[in-house]
Amino acid sequence: MILKGNSQGVLIYKLNKAMFRIGLILLIFGILYIVKPDIYRRWIWKKTDIAQQRLSPEHYKRSMRVFGILMAVAGLTLLAICGFTP
Repeated sequence: MILKGNSQGVLIYKLNKAMFRIGLILLIFGILYIVKPDIYRRWIWKKTDIAQQRLSPEHYKRSMRVFGILMAVAGLTLLAICGFTP
């Protein structure tokens, strides 16, 4: 599909806007996982899944914090890409 004229600019603008939103969501959830690693264990889902049953509470919290750090870094990366895209 070949876009002509201003269509490319509109497509890049919409893609940049979507990437910004996804980056912001990843950053928020990453920070939430870092601050409250047991949010799904105690607040949202009362039933425990396999990972929660097999891991000790300390190891589960550590692994969820690492997951939160990875999500926050991915969100910051997307926000940085959106900041440098015209």
